[in-house]
Amino acid sequence: MLEPMVPRTHTSVRRRLVLKALAASGLLVFGSCQKVPLLAPTQSVITVVSSRSILPINGNAEITATVIEESGTPAHNGTLVTFTSTLGTLDPTEAVTSNGQAKVTLRAGTQSGTAEILAFSGSARTEAPITVLIGGAAAAGIAVTANPAVLSATGGAVEISAAVSDASGNRLNGVPVSFSATSGSLGTTQATTNVNGIATTTLTTSVSATVTATVSGTITGTVAVTVNPAPSISITQTTASPAAGGTTTFSVVTGVEPGGAPIATVSVDFGDGSPLASLGSVTGTASVSHVYGVAGTYQVVATVVDTTGQGVTASAVVRVTPAVPINVTLSASPAQATVNEAVTFTANTGTTTVPIQHFDWTFGDGTSIRTSGNSTSHVYTTAGNRTVTVTASNTDGTTGTAQITLVVAPSVFSVNLTFSPSSPKAGSAVTFTATVSPSTTVVSRYDWDFDDGFTTTGSANSVPHTYNWTTSETSKTFTVEVTAFRALDGASTATQVTVTVDK
Repeated sequence: MLEPMVPRTHTSVRRRLVLKALAASGLLVFGSCQKVPLLAPTQSVITVVSSRSILPINGNAEITATVIEESGTPAHNGTLVTFTSTLGTLDPTEAVTSNGQAKVTLRAGTQSGTAEILAFSGSARTEAPITVLIGGAAAAGIAVTANPAVLSATGGAVEISAAVSDASGNRLNGVPVSFSATSGSLGTTQATTNVNGIATTTLTTSVSATVTATVSGTITGTVAVTVNPAPSISITQTTASPAAGGTTTFSVVTGVEPGGAPIATVSVDFGDGSPLASLGSVTGTASVSHVYGVAGTYQVVATVVDTTGQGVTASAVVRVTPAVPINVTLSASPAQATVNEAVTFTANTGTTTVPIQHFDWTFGDGTSIRTSGNSTSHVYTTAGNRTVTVTASNTDGTTGTAQITLVVAPSVFSVNLTFSPSSPKAGSAVTFTATVSPSTTVVSRYDWDFDDGFTTTGSANSVPHTYNWTTSETSKTFTVEVTAFRALDGASTATQVTVTVDK
C-alpha cells in the first residue's frame, strides 16, 4: 500500500522511525492486534472552543479541540486528543480527530464554579485553558421580590422570588440560590432557578422580616416584608336608659399604631337591620346617633378598615326600653250625627318619635276597621248613642287609646212636589213629581191624593193624572198631596201643591 504523500518534517521522520522500531521489536502489532495511538506532532497547535460559555447546573456543552500540525494542515484522522477540566466531567475524556477536530461533551454536574478546559495530544497542548461558567459562577446580579410585600397584623404567607441574571442581563437557568430570613420561617432555604431564571420560596411570618437570596456565596439581593399593625377601635353607649323612639348616642374612638396604614373607613352597624352608618376616614373620637323603633337588646358593631384593607371590629350591647305610651285624642265631624250622614273621625297622636304603624277603629254599631292613616269616615244607619274607640299602635308595639260618645239622631228628610205642564188643561195628563231631600234618602213608597177623589200608592216618585169635571166651571183649583215613607225606619213626610186646571 502506498503511503500518503505528506511533507517530511523532522518530527514526522522521527515518528516514522519510532514506529518502525516498535514494529521491529514486536511492540507495534498490525491487523487484529492493538495499535499504538496516533499522537499529534510536537509543534502542532491545539485550540479548544465550547458550544456554550455558560451552563446551568447539570447542563451540557460540546467541547471541540482543533489540531493543526506545524505545516498548517489538520492532524491526521485518528489523532488521539485528551481533554481535562477543573469542574464537571468530560464524556469521554479522549477523542480522535476527524478532519483535524476532536469532540467531547462537558457535563456540568451539580456544583457551581468555573470549568477550565485543556486539551493535549503527545507533547502538543493548548496554550491556555478555555473557561465555562457553571451555575452561579455566571451570575452577576440577583433581584428579589415579595408577593405580597405587605401583610396584615395577623401575618401570613409571602412568595419570595429571586431572579438571577448574568452580566448582560440574561436570566440564568439552573442556578442554585440560598435563602435566609431575619424572622418567620422559609418553606425552603435552597432552590434552583427555572427556565425563566427565577428561584422561589415561601416566607411565613407574623412580624416584619428581611429575606436575603444568595448566589455563589457573594452575590446577594434582599427584599423587605412588612407586617402592618392593625388600627384600633372602640365603641361605647353614651345615652343612659335609651327608649324606643328616642335618640341613642354612641362614642367611637379609632387610632393608628406606629407604622400602621392610614384609616380608610369607619362604619357602625346598629344591630336592628337598619343601613350602616358611615363615619368616613375619621381618626380619633367621633359621635354617632340612632333611633331604635322597637324595644329590645341590640349588639352594635363598629368597624375600622385601613388603606391596606385590614379591618378591626369592636362591639357594644345596648338595651332599649319600650317607648312612652302614645297620647291619643279623638274628634268627630260633625260632632252630632244623623242617620245616613257620613261622620269623619280624626285621631291625633301629637308628637311621637316612633312612627305610628296603624289605627284600629270601632264605631259602636258592631263595625270596625284598621287604617294606616289617622282619619276615617263612617255612616250610621240607625239612631242612638254610639261609643267610638280608636287605638294607635307604633312600630315597637306601644299603643294609645282614645274614646268618645257620638249621638246619632234620626235623620230629617223632606219632600218637594212639582207638576208639568204649568198650565194644565182638563182632559190632559198632568205629571206630578216628588223629590226627597237629602237625595240619599231611600223611599219605600209614595201615597198620592189628587183632591178629586182619586188616590194611589206606589214606589214611583212621578205619577200622571188627568182632571175632568161636568159642571159649568171654566177652571178649577185642586190641592195635591204626596206622603213619602223612608225605607230605613218607616218615617214619613208630606207636602202639598195647588194646581189650577182650565177647561
